[in-house]
Amino acid sequence: MLVGLTLQAIGLGCLALLADQHTPYVELAPMLAMSGIGSAMVFSTVAGEVMTSVEPDQIGIASGTNNALRELGGVFGVAVLATVFNRPGTYSSPDTFVAGFHSALWVAVAFAVLGVALTGFLRTKKNSVPEVSLEASSAA
Repeated sequence: MLVGLTLQAIGLGCLALLADQHTPYVELAPMLAMSGIGSAMVFSTVAGEVMTSVEPDQIGIASGTNNALRELGGVFGVAVLATVFNRPGTYSSPDTFVAGFHSALWVAVAFAVLGVALTGFLRTKKNSVPEVSLEASSAA
C-alpha cells in the first residue's frame, strides 16, 4: 500500500511538473503508467487486507463495505479535483486550462501524500492460523 501510494504521488507530481499544452503524449505516458500502477497496488492491497481482517461469516459485509467506500472515495475525489480545476475562465485559453490542470494534479498529489502518511497508522494483524505439530499430523 505504501509503495503504491508513493508511486501514485510521484507519477502525478511529475505529470504536474512536466505537462503543458505542447507536451507530447509519449512523454506523459510513463508518468500516467506509474500513477496507474501505484493506484492498482493500493486498491488490491486494501481489498486483500479487508478480506483477511474479518471472520469468514463477515466477508460479504466487509466486501460490500469496501466496495461502497471505494466508490464513494472515487466520487469524492473526482468532485474535489473537478472543483479545483473548474474556475472562471478555465476554458478561455490554453494557458488557463493548463493552470487548472496543474492545480488539480497538485491536489491529487496531496491526497496521495496524505495516504502515505496515514499508512503509518495501520496495524498488522498477527497470523491467527494455529500451528500444527508434526506429532499430531503423523498420528492421524
